[in-house]
Amino acid sequence: YGADPAIVAMLARAFITAHREANIVTVAKHFPGHGSSRVDSHKSLADVSDNWQESELEPYRILAKDGMLDAVMIGHLYHPRFSDGAKLPASLSSRAVKALRAKGDINFGGVVVSDDLEMGAVADYPLEERVVKAVNAGTDLLVFSNVHFRDSELGPKLHALIADAVRDGRISRLRIEQAYGKIMLLKRRLAQKDLPGKW
Repeated sequence: YGADPAIVAMLARAFITAHREANIVTVAKHFPGHGSSRVDSHKSLADVSDNWQESELEPYRILAKDGMLDAVMIGHLYHPRFSDGAKLPASLSSRAVKALRAKGDINFGGVVVSDDLEMGAVADYPLEERVVKAVNAGTDLLVFSNVHFRDSELGPKLHALIADAVRDGRISRLRIEQAYGKIMLLKRRLAQKDLPGKW
């Protein structure tokens, strides 16, 4: 059934609806589609260039049109259509976020979430580069499992890294304000028990 976008969207809708009834935010993943990958992105970059199909976007289109998406996670996947080049994963590429936000297509206006930025698929990029690329790509919320780092100070370190990147111009203040606005809107909706509201 996983190859049928209508069934995928139907099952996702049931999952999202049940969670919304319990006032729980959901995150659809992994954009632009992990179904055709043959590699575990926990270990290395999944190149879906030869296997990915346009139909993998259809569940996102259906669910976004119906206001069913609270947040979307960008996967550590490589496809030239969703990459800024040089085998850069979608998770670090603005082309992926632009495709997700494109008016007249998916048109998702909510929170964009990274996949775990500790995973093997992005381990070749220094921590600072991963963070700056993800934020500049349009990611609003960065995920770190902290399983590998086991660093009790990881949060403050990431905050300082981002603040430094804003101060020296590698990340624009506007990008941070945009991300903050989207996250706060989602939090307000959650507090008001209004997750189905339009973006």
